[in-house]
Amino acid sequence: MPHATMITAADIARLANVTRATVSHWRRRHEDFPDPSGGTAASPAYDREQVVSWLRRRRRLPALSRAEQLWASLRRRVDHSTVPTLAALLLHLETGGPRPFDVDESWTGLAAEVAPVAAERGARRLFAELHGRMLATVAPRATQTPPELAALMAAVAGPRPAVLDPACGSGNLLAAALDAGAGRVLGRESDPGLAALTGVRLAFDGGLGEIHAAPGIGEAPGERVAASAVVCHPPFKERAAVARGADPRWTFGRPPRNESELAWLQHCLWLTEPGGPVVVLLPPAVASRPSGRAIRAELLRRGALRAVVGLPPGAAAPAHLGLHLWILVAPGADDAPQRTLFVDGSACADGREIAWKRLSELVLPAWREFAATGEVPASGMRLAVASSALLEGAVDLTPSLHVSHQPLGAEVVASMADGLAEGLDQRLRAFRKDLARLRFAASEAGAARSEASVAELEQDGSLAILRAEVPQVGDIVLRGVGERREPTVITAANAEAAGSRFVLRPVPVRLDSLFLAGFLGGPANKALLDRGPALTGEIVRRLTVPRIPVAEQRALGRAFAMLRDFAESAEQITAMGTALRRTVEDGLATGVLEPG
Repeated sequence: MPHATMITAADIARLANVTRATVSHWRRRHEDFPDPSGGTAASPAYDREQVVSWLRRRRRLPALSRAEQLWASLRRRVDHSTVPTLAALLLHLETGGPRPFDVDESWTGLAAEVAPVAAERGARRLFAELHGRMLATVAPRATQTPPELAALMAAVAGPRPAVLDPACGSGNLLAAALDAGAGRVLGRESDPGLAALTGVRLAFDGGLGEIHAAPGIGEAPGERVAASAVVCHPPFKERAAVARGADPRWTFGRPPRNESELAWLQHCLWLTEPGGPVVVLLPPAVASRPSGRAIRAELLRRGALRAVVGLPPGAAAPAHLGLHLWILVAPGADDAPQRTLFVDGSACADGREIAWKRLSELVLPAWREFAATGEVPASGMRLAVASSALLEGAVDLTPSLHVSHQPLGAEVVASMADGLAEGLDQRLRAFRKDLARLRFAASEAGAARSEASVAELEQDGSLAILRAEVPQVGDIVLRGVGERREPTVITAANAEAAGSRFVLRPVPVRLDSLFLAGFLGGPANKALLDRGPALTGEIVRRLTVPRIPVAEQRALGRAFAMLRDFAESAEQITAMGTALRRTVEDGLATGVLEPG
């Protein structure tokens, strides 16, 4: 007979999306609340099935998917060290391979709980649904490469027999390399738990890969792997001191303490076979910091650095910076190239949205032509510069510094103007449809509404207030010091938002997320949210929202969401209109456009 799954009061609170105080209240108030089946008087344990049945009868169980219900049950029993075993268990259920752990009572119970859900939904699908939660548990502060940027970097590297990422994190770059035609992928990650989770992810993707834990950049390099290509999004601003003594990686110069990114560059080159491409994402300061001048110069002299691409702000975190892609080739017997390519893609954005297609169409043809011929026709966004000219002065490799003064040809300007005009026309058509939906009638309902504070909603179990918690889809984020304090609903698209914050987790059957965010940001609460230099728990608990039925909440929530989308569309149209005006004005002023 299978063992019953035991859970604590804290587990029940997570399962029902309420506070522990609410669970204690239920135990005292409701005689039919399940009796403890184990534990101690101070920390009783309950049969999970009995608790779930009670919550369901009382309509206190949130409308969660099977995967969410499973995670709510597993959450207390998995941590940084055990999440990889959970992932491996799912892979075992998918492939029927060897068991990923030594069987003991605790893991037997976990397997018995996971297996039915995996059988129902499919282990592959269940892993995909739980991957974000597992990743947040293993590496809550990990910076991920956006899929579109990962695809661009993999396309620059090209389809190679073996592609390595020496700082692979969650594996986005390696997954993109497989999609781009890599024969197999190799990953190194300093966090053993994250390395194991990423290995399972790539195995589920069907790729031939090897992911291993590896030392940090400041330690001895470990085993050398001569990969046919390297793609990397290394940690920024590491302060790990480079180990003293001889190190085969520093052939271009020993990196100063504040130049960890240049250490990563050399590490990547050391791991690449001669002639193999290396594509690395770096902060813009690496191109110009005085402390890195000598290494940048040596990279140019020996022909390792082939191109630097400027990206638009928001292409990857931190969103306020326009990061750079450095494209290098591991030195071999061939003569060093005489020129270096610069591409400025900083304008490839429509308002807040990155124009990934336009960026790829700018970068990939320019790089492929330059890689094949050593030349590329100059334009206002790309230019091949003599490497000897770059060695003078500060050796500043910022793309906009080199291409900003190149005049655009008439055909290029006309094409840009036509593209902007077409995009603006499409956006305006959609905007007019959205505008037609914005119809509202006068109402006096507000005068009759009673209100509840966030503190009261927390007390009655309608929501939970969390600090330092990884937000989930449906949560409301209130940012802290020095940031806009407009409440934000977490969606799949912004679930990786970072920063100091409070997280409000509403119970879906009692509070609609869009409704809650809309009223928390309304005029009655704005004065509180903007008070003082930092947002405090006291302020959050004083915020108020109306007490109305959930059906009415959802209708109001949809209206708030519609207005938010309307405002974002208006901002994008303004940005696109400004870009079109400037492009045409510049074309008319320089004589490459005429009215027609």
